[in-house]
Amino acid sequence: QPLSADMRLEYQEDGSAHLEATVEDNRPLLGWLLAHAGAIQLYAPAQLRTAMLAQLRQGLALHDGE
Repeated sequence: QPLSADMRLEYQEDGSAHLEATVEDNRPLLGWLLAHAGAIQLYAPAQLRTAMLAQLRQGLALHDGE
């Protein structure tokens, strides 16, 4: 399902894919990114990447050492 009308998905020779899309920066988007965090790498925008990393670090801190 496309994330936006202008979404572009380009498959790479190494089997990965590069996705670009114009999306609204909101909590549902961050939730979607976090749900797929083990399979994707977010490059930009930097502010969203920082928010994603903060959430991932917070989750790891809650479970680290158990």
